[in-house]
Amino acid sequence: MRKELLASFAVTLSLVALTACEYHPGDLDNPINRKAAWYSFLSGDDIRKSCSPGSPDYLRLVYNGRWYEQVRVYQVVGVAPYTLNQRVIGPADLSHVNADLASEALTGKTAHNDTALDYYKSLAASVDAAIAATPPQVDQMLASDSFYWVASGCRGGKFIFDAWQYGSPGFDTLSFPNQLLAADHSGISFNAPHEPDSLDLSNKPMADKQRWYVRVYADHVGGAIGF
Repeated sequence: MRKELLASFAVTLSLVALTACEYHPGDLDNPINRKAAWYSFLSGDDIRKSCSPGSPDYLRLVYNGRWYEQVRVYQVVGVAPYTLNQRVIGPADLSHVNADLASEALTGKTAHNDTALDYYKSLAASVDAAIAATPPQVDQMLASDSFYWVASGCRGGKFIFDAWQYGSPGFDTLSFPNQLLAADHSGISFNAPHEPDSLDLSNKPMADKQRWYVRVYADHVGGAIGF
């Protein structure tokens, strides 16, 4: 019982940390700052503040491939050279430790590549279509050990936001994930959505204790302590 209480308390502290701070550029490079500002980052608070008529387009697309396994972040500004910034955060591979990998374990693997206007237009159109087809499911709970996408951005001077969880309406028809992966230069395989396997099931008791949730609102996400 005591172990269960401690595990629950640890998850609660993690949630408090995740909701504690507003995101600022550079926070993703620091694991402590990243965790503290994660909900703000997912919500696109920094994008919202700078989004107004005349502002350049901006897209932020975040994939939760089970929090403790893989998180992928894609960001692109809608002006030439339409650079697609990528970051993949996952568990450290301690069997191949060197200075570069030790840094990656903290910051995630980053990659950057210039695309083109046609690519950006197609990607942005796919995001727009996904939001139009399935608006945010208010009060939906996104589990940390599930698979989901969260999108935020500035399009035509207006802030946009949405979220889609595996198994929920709209997820299977998303087309922008394939567009992102086609231009991904991280070299890290995509942890695609899948049903629990035998290893997942054997680890379920621990996963149940470590699980936390993101609550979806109309234009942002927030914590779900006590859910």
